[in-house]
Amino acid sequence: MVIAFALTVLGCWQVSEVPKLPDAKMIRMGRSKWFDYYTSRAGSSTMAMCDAESFYGEAVRRTNDKTLARHPTKMRRFVGSTRTLLTNYRNSLIELGSIFSGGGTMWNPVYAGTMADVEEVVAKILDPKAKAMTKRDAPTVVKALAAWRPKLEHNREDVDHSREMTGGYDRGLKCLAIADTNLAAISEVTKNQSKRVAELVFEFCHEQTKLPNVAVGD
Repeated sequence: MVIAFALTVLGCWQVSEVPKLPDAKMIRMGRSKWFDYYTSRAGSSTMAMCDAESFYGEAVRRTNDKTLARHPTKMRRFVGSTRTLLTNYRNSLIELGSIFSGGGTMWNPVYAGTMADVEEVVAKILDPKAKAMTKRDAPTVVKALAAWRPKLEHNREDVDHSREMTGGYDRGLKCLAIADTNLAAISEVTKNQSKRVAELVFEFCHEQTKLPNVAVGD
């Protein structure tokens, strides 16, 4: 195992040697192509995949910040609050998935992709022409989120097998509580936004409820 790891490291570029691209070029390339570009040079290690996701998210955020600077204070405050709430909401569902799977490094790149996911929504919010592909609202998301409680109950024995690593069933309940709290706050801050913006936000929230499916096979 030690030898295999050494070969993997030697076969990859050092992160510092991977050519950096301007933000605009990365964004034009698109997230998927950027990911392939970066990992083909840095390697396919978990760290390289995390870096690829993080770098893309940072590029989109910097670009959004430039656009946001031209918006009224009200919109800047909304985006600032929403960024935090969506980040906390998404990460709580990633952790829930990790609890179902008993942990695992496969979740690291998913965590690393949170900024990119959130900033892609922010970019749409700031683009008056962008619209949600699916019409979602708060009650729809609440229902989808609530469906995880019985699944957690049903799998209680299994998730508690890795309790020392993940926190097990009790931590799963906490993750759902965190998601609920952030969703309620998201619902509150979107009340004074346009229907277009609200639908973009709730579309994002609904998609995140699918994250734990990777671990339970739904």
